[in-house]
Amino acid sequence: QLGREQLELPSQQYSFALVRAPVRRRAIIVLMRKGKLKMWLCKVPELDGYDRLIQLNNPQNPTISPGNCRAGDYEQVVVAIARQRRAPRARAGPQLDSGRNMPQESS
Repeated sequence: QLGREQLELPSQQYSFALVRAPVRRRAIIVLMRKGKLKMWLCKVPELDGYDRLIQLNNPQNPTISPGNCRAGDYEQVVVAIARQRRAPRARAGPQLDSGRNMPQESS
């Protein structure tokens, strides 16, 4: 019998790789559902102690707003979005290996 935690689909592996890439470049990451922190820490250990991880207050309301963020977190997200809009477009994150459809970390 397979446990839920043991079976990992390629799409899940890709999602976890998508989170690792911004951690490496020190980007802000917003955890929309606070109740999922334990799972994310298990699958992406780089998030443990990551000082740019923002968790929303209400797990039933995944809205980034001043009332749903800790003091200062909303402003950090707004600044990060503004910077990204001004930055030249660059392809970031893992690419799919066309042969296996698995994430390959970009360098």
